Amino acid sequence: MAERKESVVVLTYPGCIFFEIALAIELLAEKYQIVIAAPETTTFVASNGVKVQPDVDYASVELKSCKAILVPGGDPGSIKDNERIDEIVNEANERRLLMAAICAGPFVLAKAGVLKGRTIAHGYQQEQLAFLADYFEAVDLSSNAIEIDDHFVTAKPTAHIDFAVEIASRLGVVEASHSNTIKSYYKGLA
Repeated sequence: MAERKESVVVLTYPGCIFFEIALAIELLAEKYQIVIAAPETTTFVASNGVKVQPDVDYASVELKSCKAILVPGGDPGSIKDNERIDEIVNEANERRLLMAAICAGPFVLAKAGVLKGRTIAHGYQQEQLAFLADYFEAVDLSSNAIEIDDHFVTAKPTAHIDFAVEIASRLGVVEASHSNTIKSYYKGLA
């Protein structure tokens, strides 16, 4: 019987911005089983109109062999009241899995309460942050493109390449000594 790969769970939702995590998935798929999770197992449409077929619904997410949780940006308002995603995020945090969120993705982590006392990067504008202030209470909102705070990696959408390579480096797919070369390649600078 073939040995089962460790997994990376991608917490998607209708309207998510899939390109923000696409490179991370591409890099990680070499070593990890990528599990696309969504509120339901029915096909949904990402922000670019692409139809996404989830592998599992949130209720079926299993973190036993999971190494990381990825959360794309978009408009996570459709899952703001979903309690199961909070359970997944809290369990992942308790297990100290790598937790990576980009653009609006940190909202998913913040609503579960795991970002208190952390410094994060995000893609929100000032007026959006005012509306979301209760969720980001006791969270240091950085203006940096990417932030690494313990087992959390967060980024602005413009840093999706650095975000992907950082995740891949932390999960042993990319050697740290080669990360700048890989970033340059994907940015078209090599």
